[in-house]
Amino acid sequence: MLALIILAPVPLLRSAPATGSSSEDNPALSNQQRLGEFVFIKNCALCHLRDADRPANAPIVGKEAAGVFGPELRGMFKDPSVREEDIRKTIAGGFPKLMPGFRYTLDAQEVDDLIVFLKAPFPAAASAGK
Repeated sequence: MLALIILAPVPLLRSAPATGSSSEDNPALSNQQRLGEFVFIKNCALCHLRDADRPANAPIVGKEAAGVFGPELRGMFKDPSVREEDIRKTIAGGFPKLMPGFRYTLDAQEVDDLIVFLKAPFPAAASAGK
């Protein structure tokens, strides 16, 4: 019975991006990119998304309101010096006093989904349909 309680929310989280997400404005995102967008909104948007770009289901206070400013992550893989291995290490370990690590928060599939979303074409991924 306890296992059902713990495991039951997982499918709900994996299907949640379809409601109220900015990906509704961009049907060009694949299912995995939409899942990655959900991970991004849930875990990264507070610091890595300007308030003006905040979708309806992102945190209510953005980085400007919190006084926290992380770099824009969407589209960062256009830079040939950005390596996926380095981004995965940063997601897992964070940066002391700057960014928390997510090694105990995100599972491997969520990190994969997030990476796929971050590799999506940008700004087209964020501005399609607007």
